[in-house]
Amino acid sequence: MTVLLGKWNAFFLDNHDNSRAVSHFGDNRPQWREHSAKALATLILSQHATPFIYQGSELGMTNYPFKKMDDFDDIEVKGFWHDYVKTGKVNAE
Repeated sequence: MTVLLGKWNAFFLDNHDNSRAVSHFGDNRPQWREHSAKALATLILSQHATPFIYQGSELGMTNYPFKKMDDFDDIEVKGFWHDYVKTGKVNAE
């Protein structure tokens, strides 16, 4: 029998501030999404830590494919757009 001594950690791959795990670490193309989600779920649940699974992750949910700035309803995204694109630091493309 293995006895765990010391610290016990939390383990997560995504959260409300970061992109979905399948889109970030896996491949969210239709032919690979399910395989990626299952591999990442296995990774999360096999760690010696408390797994945190955020809403949608249990379904293998991927990021929404935003195409243009009007798709976003997020003040932080619009602020970054202004800071970088409107000021000319980066190209809008």
